[in-house]
Amino acid sequence: VACLRGHKKAVVLLLSKGFRADLKDLNNRTALHEAASRGHIKTIRRLLEKGAAINAKDDLGWTPLHEAAACGKNKAVSLLVEKGADMIMRNYHGCTAFHEAAASGSVGSVRYLCNK
Repeated sequence: VACLRGHKKAVVLLLSKGFRADLKDLNNRTALHEAASRGHIKTIRRLLEKGAAINAKDDLGWTPLHEAAACGKNKAVSLLVEKGADMIMRNYHGCTAFHEAAASGSVGSVRYLCNK
């Protein structure tokens, strides 16, 4: 919930108390998936610093980059790519983050991913 809402202080506190940055929910989504889908840059940075798996796949094969791109979170897309997210990783429907950005009309994400 802290990652969904972008509460960086709560995320920092939880991580300092031993919560793992790569824990998954019932759908295999991580905190990084949630932060990326909302574009919470500070939270994304902190999770990556604490070892969150940048290319973690959920039950549909979506990575945090798929989430950010499909949701039009351009700053999150660029940060994830800068930090090493795999731009050609496909979800279980065969789509890359670029495909998901295009399908959802996220023009900024499409432009960014095209130019990388």
